[in-house]
Amino acid sequence: ACRGTSLIPSLPLQNPSMPATAARPGYTAGPFSQACSLLMDRFLEFLLNHYILAGSFVAIVIAFLVNEMARGGKGVSPQGLSQLVNKENARLIDVRDTAEFRTGHITGSENIPLAKLPDHIEQLKKDLTRPIVIVCNLGQVAGAAGQKLKAAGLTSVYKLEGGISNWKSQSLPLVKK
Repeated sequence: ACRGTSLIPSLPLQNPSMPATAARPGYTAGPFSQACSLLMDRFLEFLLNHYILAGSFVAIVIAFLVNEMARGGKGVSPQGLSQLVNKENARLIDVRDTAEFRTGHITGSENIPLAKLPDHIEQLKKDLTRPIVIVCNLGQVAGAAGQKLKAAGLTSVYKLEGGISNWKSQSLPLVKK
């Protein structure tokens, strides 16, 4: 706990401007409490002295997060994937290697490894009414694949959040071929 708070709920500070040690005779602040207080003081001083730098950093972090979320299509949960397949007849594209695909994949998914994806874009463009859901191992590679598909003009592109690992962790069925 840092300055201004009581470590013991039943003993509130008598005067918030008074140091915590003065409110409880015999108590001495430990090294962690002193370090916490010093660090917070210096951090706040830095923010006040460099508010433009701090504000720029916050803006960059927000821009990065927005960009990452929009990159490669919208994320879809495993439950959302089931709804997309059942209601909109979504097409599942698994971009993992063929060996990984054979160890287990979602029912109805097609294996098009990421390296071969540009060769299949024209085939995918033939049916623009069906949404496309990109599936990978952890959900990272799906963003890059989604970017390629969006750049080629496909608009209804989704990526499975967490990839096959998330699917497995929820004990959802996989097909092995």
